[in-house]
Amino acid sequence: MPSCTTALILGEPVRLRLIGPLELTGAHPDNPPGLPRGRAVLLFALLAAHRNRVVGKDTIIETLWPDHAPPTAAQTVASLVSRLRKVVGTCLERVGSGYRLNTTGWQVDVDEAARLTRAAEQQLRAGEPAFADVAARRALGLLSAGRAVEEFQPAGWSADLDRTLQRLLRRAREAAWQTAEHLHDHRQAAHLAAAAAHDDPYDEPAWRALMMAQYRLGSAGAALHTFNRLRRTLRTELGTDPDPRTAALHGAILQGRPTPTPVHPRPAAPADAPHQHLAGRDEELHQLQAQWRQALTGHPTTVVLRGGAGAGTSALLSALRRHAQHHGATVLAARCPRPERVLATPVLEQVIEDFCRTARPEEVTRAADGIAHRLRAVMPHTDGLTGPAGHDDEYTKPYAHAHPDAAAVFLRGLSTDHPVLLAVDDAHYADARTLETLRHLAQGDIGHRMMVVLGAREDGSDRITQHLPHGTQLHLEPLTPQAVAELAARHDVPQAAHRVHQLTAGRPALVLAALQAAHEGAHLDEPEHLPDTLITAALDLVHHVGEPLTHLLRIAALIGPTFRFEQLLKATGTDGWKTAQQVEQALRAGLLTADGDDLAFTGELLHTALYRAVPAPLRAGLTAYLRSR
Repeated sequence: MPSCTTALILGEPVRLRLIGPLELTGAHPDNPPGLPRGRAVLLFALLAAHRNRVVGKDTIIETLWPDHAPPTAAQTVASLVSRLRKVVGTCLERVGSGYRLNTTGWQVDVDEAARLTRAAEQQLRAGEPAFADVAARRALGLLSAGRAVEEFQPAGWSADLDRTLQRLLRRAREAAWQTAEHLHDHRQAAHLAAAAAHDDPYDEPAWRALMMAQYRLGSAGAALHTFNRLRRTLRTELGTDPDPRTAALHGAILQGRPTPTPVHPRPAAPADAPHQHLAGRDEELHQLQAQWRQALTGHPTTVVLRGGAGAGTSALLSALRRHAQHHGATVLAARCPRPERVLATPVLEQVIEDFCRTARPEEVTRAADGIAHRLRAVMPHTDGLTGPAGHDDEYTKPYAHAHPDAAAVFLRGLSTDHPVLLAVDDAHYADARTLETLRHLAQGDIGHRMMVVLGAREDGSDRITQHLPHGTQLHLEPLTPQAVAELAARHDVPQAAHRVHQLTAGRPALVLAALQAAHEGAHLDEPEHLPDTLITAALDLVHHVGEPLTHLLRIAALIGPTFRFEQLLKATGTDGWKTAQQVEQALRAGLLTADGDDLAFTGELLHTALYRAVPAPLRAGLTAYLRSR
């Protein structure tokens, strides 16, 4: 199916809501696409219900004019399509004599609910009930919003979609009560099973789950009463008895025997889970996922990823975000700007503003309950997004009695609906206000399902540790030769593994660039012939430490791949303490390494790149000058 490229509102993804009232919006509530009225919106609803499938012209005409179609019906349909294309562009496709609404790239609530339900079922089979619980709850939240395109019920085509939703709701509830059993939340399991049995009185698995939960809650009488209700319903309306599994459970309850405990299957990767294999970082990713499991049990956690430049912190953060988002968590991502960039709004408050613009209004209102005024005070653009402020709003109380950080309160409130993962990259650049918010989040009470993960360079992570002394520290070491060899085999260049490790010293960002170059046929054995793509990758990595240190390292590169501190002092002619601080920064960033009294570049590629960064006409003269000093 071709991708739809033009159905964007101000370049933002389109969101289609089919559960409850029909709604089509862009990312910004103040700029909705605005569906036409009358038969045009009916046509859109019909195509949306059959999204990505062709709806024939006869079906369209019969839907628009159920009693008697006018002679000009075909021309009217073409006119309605033209009106709709002004909203969704080429996503409304002509196929033969019919039409198809291509929602590729759109965010459709029905499709998201189906994906989350599958994820919950797969995580259950994989023995991961905590992850399954997140996905199932998120799916239930979407599916409980109402009937399918409720303003067009009970038309035949909308009733078909409604039946699909009911089947999906049944599956999501079953996954949810099974995860609740695994997590020993028998009250939640009973609530979900009772809702399913109410909607479908013949759903025996739901009745059994209800009996099981009631019995495990210590109410054998309630469980026996539930069995009697089921038996009476089946005998009266279907002329049959409960099946043997239900009867066996009834017998076990009568005799007071233990009921079967949920069996945890052997862990296995779900079929449609996002790819979770990283370049030599599988162990670190597993550690992050273990911390995420802990957060899902109501134990807020903070993790600081520390590593040298190019150590792979950004890739790890991205992998964890994909993992959490795939299973229905609320994922907020931020990147702290460099100090020279002054933002009008602190980065975490900007993240909250962006979330408020795209989230469901009821979710935002619940999270902002009691602090709406304070949020508007620090984030004026959230006005109208956080719901009405009540008289008991904390902002109206004396400051001493209010929480000092509205952003932290909002994020904690958000985690009561769904687990929240906050991923902050380049946290070593965080300003004081951001660090204060992170400190408040790290002091969260038990019960909040939240995890904060910070990516920070080793040379700038001390100030993070000072604000978050109890956060878990995860150090990212360079890739081992074995990890590089594994990656080289995946790139079909196993013979290049040793040379790549020698060039890059195991730095993931450079390892991948070198392997790609080797795969494309580049010769890596001769430093003077290294491809420009590799040189650029190395220089990009060095430039993150700032121009003063980069300039110092260029001078050091002219001295040689190995040098002494006194040689650098003579070459620069600068203050010794200042140069010592810069060298220490380079050591902490992993750009230099110490070998006794000598200093050396970490990997040949860094030295070569910095040496070649000096313009060729100056290189020879400067090298001779430095050696003469």
